[in-house]
Amino acid sequence: MAINDYIARHGNQGWNRSTLYSTGEPCAMCCGALAWAGVPRVVWGSSIGAIRKSDIAQIDICAVEVAARAYEMYTPELYLGGVLADVTDKRFATRRR
Repeated sequence: MAINDYIARHGNQGWNRSTLYSTGEPCAMCCGALAWAGVPRVVWGSSIGAIRKSDIAQIDICAVEVAARAYEMYTPELYLGGVLADVTDKRFATRRR
């Protein structure tokens, strides 16, 4: 959704100047989209592990690993997790089911 919203607002350009902020660590599919778009910086709160503990199904591969495996086409400047995780972990754990 964030990528589509960005394109609607700015067109398919300027990715190299963008930073994605997320409450949760991007899944493998989202990391692929970030790599193809060339988003250089990604910051998130809750880890894949914390999200899985809240009964949300996730592929158990961390975002940093996905980015590392895309090294031939993608070298992000920053992949930073755990920012405000104490807050976001609680939101995932207490969400409506």
